[in-house]
Formats: sequence, structure tokens, C-alpha cells
Amino acid sequence: MDDNIQYSIATITDIPGILMLQEKYLVTNLTVEQKKNGFVTTPFTTEQLTEIIHQTGLFIAKNNDQIIAYAFAGSWQYFSQWPIFNVITKRFADLTFKDLKITTTNSFQYGPVCIDEKYRGSVY
Repeated sequence: MDDNIQYSIATITDIPGILMLQEKYLVTNLTVEQKKNGFVTTPFTTEQLTEIIHQTGLFIAKNNDQIIAYAFAGSWQYFSQWPIFNVITKRFADLTFKDLKITTTNSFQYGPVCIDEKYRGSVY
């Protein structure tokens, strides 16, 4: 394993590598045994990746130009296309943190995160 790890905000040219990593760890592509090591559940499309990249909400790690990890951080508006996030944001009316009311404008959704199994638990 090389330690030539580079971190950056994803760009459109990174989409093929992100999709390859996604396919490798997508829950529907794994055996029961493989799932024990972690997986991602959402099969993002090229269009969805393009949208979050334009919002500067997708971060990647590369080793020798190969995508080895990604992490999403997006607005609730972006994530509202998945029903579970609408359920979450409806609960905000009852949430506060240190006397601050939690809203869709002062918080965001973090995740999913996908790290190639060879790099999990490593520090770079």
C-alpha cells in the first residue's frame, strides 16, 4: 500500500472513480460475509453526483489517482430526494442544542462515507 494519499473536493472528472468504489461496496453487490466489513446502501447516479459536486459537498481521497474514499456533506434540500431525510428534518422542530433550535439552515447531512477496505483503520 502506497502512502501517496491525496485529499480534495471531488470534481466531475472524479465521477467514474467514485462510481467504481460505490459499486465495489454497494450492499446489493456483496455477499453476507462481505457485508460484515461495511457497505454503502445508496446507489448514487451520475446526475446526483454531479449535483452534489456543484454544491461542493463531495470529498475524496486518492492513492495514485485511484479513488479510495469518499464522504458526502450536503444540504437537507439535496438529501430531500430520499424520503428518510424528510422524516428526519420534520423532527427538527423538537430539537435544540445548547439553546439553539436545530433547523435545515443551520445543519446539514453528513454521509455516506465509503473507504476502500485496504485503507480502513489507517492513518494518513
